[in-house]
Amino acid sequence: MILCSHNTMSYRRPKEWYLWPVRFMSQCQQCDYKIQHEKYGVNCFDLRLFWDKNGNIEFRHGGCSFDASDFNEILKYCEDEGILIRFLFEERNFPSFLKKRSKKMNLAQKFKDTCKWIEETYPNLKCYAGYNASDFGEKLYDFKYDNVYKVTNEFMLYSSMTSLFKSRNKFLKIIDDWYPKIYARRMNKKNRSYCDLYKDDDTKLIQFDFVDIQ
Repeated sequence: MILCSHNTMSYRRPKEWYLWPVRFMSQCQQCDYKIQHEKYGVNCFDLRLFWDKNGNIEFRHGGCSFDASDFNEILKYCEDEGILIRFLFEERNFPSFLKKRSKKMNLAQKFKDTCKWIEETYPNLKCYAGYNASDFGEKLYDFKYDNVYKVTNEFMLYSSMTSLFKSRNKFLKIIDDWYPKIYARRMNKKNRSYCDLYKDDDTKLIQFDFVDIQ
């Protein structure tokens, strides 16, 4: 089983200053990507791509964007270290102006072109997914490793896919999604048992928020 960090780059401070006070809602990791790999054994990164109004690539989690000026450095590191990357086009939970920007700049096509460029530039890099995160039924790009590493092989054990509270109350159903660290502190240790259960299957992937919370 391959250990993955969910929203790998969300440890970075949002580019939007007005989101700094509520960054806990978009933060799924709290340590640098190299530490995630070298100290905590993460061998798959979850990179969500989007572009700013000037056409510069950025990492994104919903309405929060994160600096991606070191994008090539990250790709080279992953290629050298044999780290798998899950690429998604992060077009979801957007205010209307971001949806308009995406359509006006044809960013879906930009994502496709970028995925193709990645495979051509880093031929030894293993990548999969290529979906629009707003609709996992919309496949934008076919990576050559999609048949090996499938989204259907993912164990998504983090707050946005689960809930700590067994209640019909709408607020309780989503409170740990608003603050992902709650779920990580309560469940990461227990959920890591799946790593042992499927340790001999290197096609299954398990995603965690806050991989350093064990």
